[in-house]
Amino acid sequence: MVVHLIELLLWTSEFLYNVIEIKDISCDAEVGKLYECTVKSILEEGLVIEYNGGRHGLLHISELSTEEVSKVSYVLSVGEHITLKCIKKNFSSITQFSLKAVA
Repeated sequence: MVVHLIELLLWTSEFLYNVIEIKDISCDAEVGKLYECTVKSILEEGLVIEYNGGRHGLLHISELSTEEVSKVSYVLSVGEHITLKCIKKNFSSITQFSLKAVA
C-alpha cells in the first residue's frame, strides 16, 4: 500500500518527529532484513531514505549509532548509499530503519 503526501507524527524513543510531508511512503520491507538504501533528505531528528527502487522510509537519529549523535549531518549526507536494517512498521505504514542494528 502506498500513501501519497501524508503528514505524519511519530514517536520514537523520547523524540517527537516534526510534522513532515513525504511522498510515496510504503511498507513493503520485512522487519529484520537488510536493505541497500540512499539518503534522500535530512531532517532535524533523522533521515528520509529510499530503498527497493523508490520506496521511502525513515531513519531516526537514535538509530544512527550506538554513540550519541548530536547532528544527523555529522554522520550521513544526502546521496550516500548505506545498508540499513528494517526495524519497524508502524500504524501509518511508515517503515523505520536502523544503521546501528547492522553493526
